[in-house]
Amino acid sequence: MTLTRVPEPELMDSVTEADDYDRMDFSEVNARFASDARASFGDACASAAVLDLGTGTGRIPLLYAASGAPARLVALDAAPAMVARAEGNRRAVHDGSSAAAAARVVFVLGDATRPPFVDASFDAVMSNSLVHHLPDPVPFFAAIARVLAPGGRAFVRDLARPESEAALEAQTNRYAAIPVDAAGEELARFTRQRALFHASLHAAFTVDEVSAMAEAAGLRGAAVRMTSDRHWTLTWTKP
Repeated sequence: MTLTRVPEPELMDSVTEADDYDRMDFSEVNARFASDARASFGDACASAAVLDLGTGTGRIPLLYAASGAPARLVALDAAPAMVARAEGNRRAVHDGSSAAAAARVVFVLGDATRPPFVDASFDAVMSNSLVHHLPDPVPFFAAIARVLAPGGRAFVRDLARPESEAALEAQTNRYAAIPVDAAGEELARFTRQRALFHASLHAAFTVDEVSAMAEAAGLRGAAVRMTSDRHWTLTWTKP
C-alpha cells in the first residue's frame, strides 16, 4: 500500500524556522540543482530573465549567479523571514566577482501560486523543494506556464514521497541523522531539523502525481522523472 501523503504547513515563517532551514547542510544538493538547472536551460537562457519560485533563504539563485551566467535573477518567497535571511545571505557575499554576481539577484516577497509578474515575462523558471509545501500544486504549475515566454524553460525539483513507512524512516535516518555527540541547543536544533525533513518527505508527491498535476495545469508534455533516491525533477519547454 502506497504511503498516504500528510501535508505540512505551507509557510516556514518564524525566525527559528528560517535559521534551522538555512543551517541544514544542503550545500551538495543546492550546488547540483544550480548546475543542473543551468544545463537544462542551456546557452539560450544564460543571459536571460530567470525566476526562482519558493527561493527560501536564497542559496540557489546566489549559486546560479556565481556560476558565471549573466542572467537577471528574480527570487520569490512568501515568507518574510525567509526573504530576510536571503537578503542577509546576499550581503554576506564579499568576494569581488561573487559579490557582483549576487548583486544581480533580486529577492521579492510574494505567492508562488500567484506571482506578481506579467504574462510571458521570464525566459526560465526554476524551483526547488517548494511543491511539497503546497496544498494544491496545480495553480503553481499554471503560474509557471503563465509567466514563461514562448520557448521558455521550466526546471522544478522536489522530494518524492517514499513508498512505505519503513522507507520513510530509512531515508530520514540516512539524510537527517542526529550526531551522536550533539547536546544542548545543538541537539535541539538537529532534532527540529530531523523532524522537518521527515515531515517534508511525508508531504511530498510521487512522480505520477506530479505528472498528472502538471498536465492539468497546462504543462503538456512535461517530463517528470526520479533524479536521485529522494528527488523527482520536472522539465518543460513552453511551446
